[in-house]
Amino acid sequence: MHLRSTLPFAALRQPVRLDVSGGTILLAVVVALLLFGWCAATTTYALFHDRALDAIAERHLSRQQASRSEILRLRAELERTGSLHLIERTGFAERLAELERRQEALESREEAIAVPGAPQRDGAVNLLPPAEDGKPQSLTARLDAASIRADLLTTQQERKVADAVAATQREAAALRLAYSRAGVVPISKAPVEAGLGGPFIAMSARDASTGDAAQLMKAQAERDRLRAGLDAIPVRHPAPGSPVSSGFGGRSDPFLGEPAFHSGVDFRQPTGAGVSATADGTVVTAGWSGGYGQLVEIRHASGFSTRYGHLATVLVQEGQRVSQGEIIGRVGSTGRSTGAHLHYEVRRDGQAVNPARYLSAAAALEN
Repeated sequence: MHLRSTLPFAALRQPVRLDVSGGTILLAVVVALLLFGWCAATTTYALFHDRALDAIAERHLSRQQASRSEILRLRAELERTGSLHLIERTGFAERLAELERRQEALESREEAIAVPGAPQRDGAVNLLPPAEDGKPQSLTARLDAASIRADLLTTQQERKVADAVAATQREAAALRLAYSRAGVVPISKAPVEAGLGGPFIAMSARDASTGDAAQLMKAQAERDRLRAGLDAIPVRHPAPGSPVSSGFGGRSDPFLGEPAFHSGVDFRQPTGAGVSATADGTVVTAGWSGGYGQLVEIRHASGFSTRYGHLATVLVQEGQRVSQGEIIGRVGSTGRSTGAHLHYEVRRDGQAVNPARYLSAAAALEN
């Protein structure tokens, strides 16, 4: 289709005809619409730009606040968790401290009830042994096992300590009876051994759990004090189990048949039987002494001395220190004797006393 357009041009003074096709008109319409749309968009953007920015800023701020809240929540959770771990660690520390205290108490009891001279076990009491079969165990499980083991060992040790205290007290009672029969007052303090020392550290209040062990040690110290005093007093039997052939005091002399005073006790024994000292002391006579024949005399503490006569053999020398129970000679029939036997005397402050009371003390120690 062709359109005719007549345009007057004053310069030409004659009309001009333009031919415009339909495609050109369509293109013009599209361009006009695009321009209109661009103008509309620009106007809309200009109108709503500030509002959009405000909305974006608000959403960003909201998300930021949410993030901060989450961080604060996580931090609080972390602090709470840390406190729980701290409490848990503190609990472990307290349990370990308690186990250490109980282990010290167990070791104190173990030392108190140890038999002197017996071989000691290697290592201290172990309440935290390795895991069984090499299987790993948590600290909690090991602490639980250690607590159970500590309870068991404590019960066993308390029973042993109680038995040991009772036995020690019975022994101390026998020693006191021996003192009483011998008519001797116990020493107030046991002799101090050489090679000992160190500062004095009293049992503290925190060691209350070892009170039973302390009671045992006190009973043992009392027994040892009494025993140490008796070691130097002739309260042991010179010939245990041997029959008495002649007692202390008046009798008919075996050679003359006349009344005579017998200053000791005769024990019938075979020739060569060992004769042991009845107390610690120093040998003052070792050899021939008139009617005693071969004689050993020992000086002891508290004014005591003992004599062992008619010996076949003397095994000690004058000035020699001997201990109770030590063999000092052999039974014989030397001197004024009718046959093999041991003549035994106990003297106090130089005067012969009846050995019967001291033999009675020896019987108290043997029971």
